[in-house]
Amino acid sequence: MKTFRKWILGLNSRTLARSMKFIIVKIKIGRFGEKVHFPYRVRVLVAESASQTPFTPDKLSKLNSIDVMIPCVQKDLLFLTTCIEGVRRNVLNPVDKISIVTNCHDLVQSVVEPGIEIIREDAYLPQVIQDFINSNIPENLKGWASKQIIVMYCAYNSQQEGVLTVDADTILLEQRLFLSNDKQVLCPVVEYSQHDALTTYKTWKSSGQSMGISFKAHHMLMKPKIVREMFDSLGGFEQASLKWLTSTLNDEWLPFSEFHSYATWMLNRYPSQVEFARWGNLRASRSGIEALLGAHGSINFYNEVKNRYSACNSVSFHHYLRKDFDELEVS
Repeated sequence: MKTFRKWILGLNSRTLARSMKFIIVKIKIGRFGEKVHFPYRVRVLVAESASQTPFTPDKLSKLNSIDVMIPCVQKDLLFLTTCIEGVRRNVLNPVDKISIVTNCHDLVQSVVEPGIEIIREDAYLPQVIQDFINSNIPENLKGWASKQIIVMYCAYNSQQEGVLTVDADTILLEQRLFLSNDKQVLCPVVEYSQHDALTTYKTWKSSGQSMGISFKAHHMLMKPKIVREMFDSLGGFEQASLKWLTSTLNDEWLPFSEFHSYATWMLNRYPSQVEFARWGNLRASRSGIEALLGAHGSINFYNEVKNRYSACNSVSFHHYLRKDFDELEVS
């Protein structure tokens, strides 16, 4: 398996990645039932065969300008500056604005540099959506559920051609063009949640039919015109959001995912506008790295992370991982 994986990684074949996408869209395995999905080894193959460089900037390429949105809670505040550094170094599309959505008091009160916008999370979503979340979502999941809606709302309201969402605990390490000539990248992942597939289908029906794989990476480019189409097809942002949130209510609360829902819609409606890109993310514990971060400025810390995880496209420092844990999220 390791030899095969190394061989696939070395190919970096756009043709192979497009073939995988064609097969997945053609089969549309969700039509056999929302609990039906590709087995683990097939998902590994799809994730690993995705191209490292689906788009190559050249004189003929249209370099679409985008905005970047970073949701940031208190536990991830330590990594925010380095997350922004990763965006600036590695996003090849021109970035017009970086929006940070947060309830961190110190961050809301801070004076930020030009090109960075701070949005208060608790004053951002329409009140009817906040009221629904407060009344129906489990207490320990309200913030997480709000984040899914906020990501979509930010894209829905944007007039840019693309909005790239990057989790604040994630640092991009390799340069990539995310949007080119109206085509965008999607990163297939190995992890699969039947609940994400079910809540997507319950909300968007045929346009939310599962492809049997997931795209729940820790960053994703969304095209605002597509997000508006998704939500307006159900009566506008507020009405569609309430339907989406209602899909999670069952005997046991069901998770949902903004990234999975968007990617599923794209593959159902506009597969020709999608190219698969290799995720190549590593999840790592924060033990040791927080002390290093406290001792250095953001650029020094970014360089340290880049050197330490040079074989990865990105690294996510999750607070819940055990001490000294690190693992590629592919196999």
